[in-house]
Order: sequence, then structure tokens, then C-alpha cells
Amino acid sequence: MNPQTQRIAIGTGIHTAEWLVSTRAGQTILKDCHGTDRRPRCMCQPGGVEMYVGRRGQVFYLSRMPGSGFLHADDCASVEDSTLLSGAISYAPGAIVEGADGTLQLAANLERRERQSEPITEVSIDGVLDLLIEQADLNRVQPGEDPRTWAIVRDKLLAASQSITVGDMRLSDVLFLPDRYVRERSANELAACEAKIRAAQGGALILAPLKELRLTTYSWQVVLKHLPGLRLWASKEAAEQMEARWAATYFNANPEYALCLVVAKPARREGNYTVTNMAVLATDANYFPCRSHREAEVASELIAEGHPIMRPLRFDCDPAQVLADFAVLDGDNPTPVFVLAPTGAEEFDSAKRSVASLMERNHAQVKVYPA
Repeated sequence: MNPQTQRIAIGTGIHTAEWLVSTRAGQTILKDCHGTDRRPRCMCQPGGVEMYVGRRGQVFYLSRMPGSGFLHADDCASVEDSTLLSGAISYAPGAIVEGADGTLQLAANLERRERQSEPITEVSIDGVLDLLIEQADLNRVQPGEDPRTWAIVRDKLLAASQSITVGDMRLSDVLFLPDRYVRERSANELAACEAKIRAAQGGALILAPLKELRLTTYSWQVVLKHLPGLRLWASKEAAEQMEARWAATYFNANPEYALCLVVAKPARREGNYTVTNMAVLATDANYFPCRSHREAEVASELIAEGHPIMRPLRFDCDPAQVLADFAVLDGDNPTPVFVLAPTGAEEFDSAKRSVASLMERNHAQVKVYPA
């Protein structure tokens, strides 16, 4: 597609971007606008999209506002191929490949604890958890949907794991999801989980709701619901590396509700198991991904109003990349939803506020909820 001639509204006139940056008269107009509150507007969309005037030496130039590339028309020179609705766009080609039989084949590294720099060529354990959630359709909620129990969620996750392969291995072959805790059969469930860990070469994957991350003298104990007798231990060094990757302090601030995927291996002491890596996804009480109580309130409000909603998942994108908190799925085009509650990451919160404000000022389709 050939880019259309970019026309910029600035002051009382509309000019081509090329004329503004390449002629003396155009440079004068840009100079007068530089450093003021006035925003040029790219007219690729009805009503225009905000731009800003920058300066290099004595030359003034036009640039899109940070994070605004997706607001421009597809054939505009300022369009940027980005999305607010999935972090999976950060993967390089080949990281996730759909096979002829519909299975998803992952180039995954489940042991890697540090964050990858771009291009991201491998799916981490965080990406695997998000992919399972997405394939199980747990990041979507319909109005009137029955409350989710662990039994329902478990069945969906088991089915999803059967359509994902890691290397030449089907994910379901190394994944253990405990059944709902019943005291009379808890010993058998624990024995089955421990057998799975011992049998798996390179470690087994265990996925369950997180109960607690408990600090002890030398390490962290990872306590999973439905497996109260499973003794999982993560070293303090591993915990620090994982929190750096997440850009979230889950070890020091237990989320009230969360799903947890761990890589577990037999430890030196019989009956103990080492967590070499793990992913944590905060949810609400209904197993719907929500990062905070305020997000859960907004999700409940949207559903009560009759809106089907979806939670964009981060996969392995940069922690500072802004995604919508939810998307309302009414009609053909999803409506991004931003909840401006603090997350504890000031840089990210500031970037999210900027994107939300930018969309509102440019009359984009968006819903914004205060903290």
C-alpha cells in the first residue's frame, strides 16, 4: 500500500507534511508552533490525530506522539504496526507457529529466568501461561456466564494443553493440574503429582491457583491450592530474578487470587521439590485475569452492563509496553478499556495515562476509568 500524501492541520491552515519540513515558510510555521501547547493534527483520520513539533539543531520536524501510531490510518506515513490488545505481537516469526493440524508449536525456553531483549525468539514460562489462558478462553467473559469453579477452569486448561507443543513434546504430557481438593483423595493426588515430577525429564510443569508465597530462612515456599502437601521451594536468588522479569513484586506482596505455573524438579531431600522457574497471573475470584481490586470492580461493572469483555494478555512483551486493561467486544471493533489505578510501576502507570489521554483527546473509541 502506497502511503497517502500526509496533510497536517496547523494554525489556521492545512499543509502537506513535506512542505512543512522542506520549505522556509513551512519551517517558520513549525518554529512558531514548537514549544507551545498547540498540537498539529495529521488529517489521515476524521478530526485528525495529534502530532508534535521537534527540533534538531536549526531544523524543525514533525513526529507522531509517543504511543499514537495505531491511531493513524493504515495508509498514513505515521502509522505504526502495534496493538493495545495483545503482547504476542512482540514475538519474532517462528516463536509461535500454527501447525497444519491446528496445534501451536512453541520455540520455548521454560528455564530462562531473565527477560529477553528484542527480537523475542523464545516463549518464556510467562508466555506459556498466557497462551494456555488464551487458548482456554479464560481471558474472556460473557454476560450471564456461570461462575467459574476450579473444576471448570481445570478442564478448559487441560483441553488447551493438548493443542500446544513445546519442541517435539505435547504440553499436556508434562503438565499436571490438580483436581479439586477432597480430603479423602488428597494423598492420591499428591502422589500422582510427585510421580509426574520424578518422571519428567527436565522438570514437570504444575499449574494451580496460588495460595501463598511464604518466606523462610533460606528460601521461598510456594504453596499451591489443591496440593497442600506438596513441598515446593524457590531460592531467594531465583525469586529476585523472576521478579525482575515480571517487573512485579509477587513474592513480597501475595496477590489475593492468582494462577501459578511452576517448573518443578526433585530436590536433594526426599519429598521436597525445587522450583526453577515460575509464572504468576493475578486474577479475580472468577479466574478472570485482573491485576488489582479496582480492575476487578471495573470488569464486574462492564459485565453487569451487558458487555462481553476480553483481557489482553502480555505474553513476553516489555513490562513498560502499554496494553489496554480490557476490551469491550460489542460490535465489530473492540473498544479498549483503561483503568488508571496505580500498579506500583510508576513509569508504566504514567505511560498508560498518556495513551488513555491521547486517545480521548483524539476522539478514539476508548473507555477510561479513574483509580
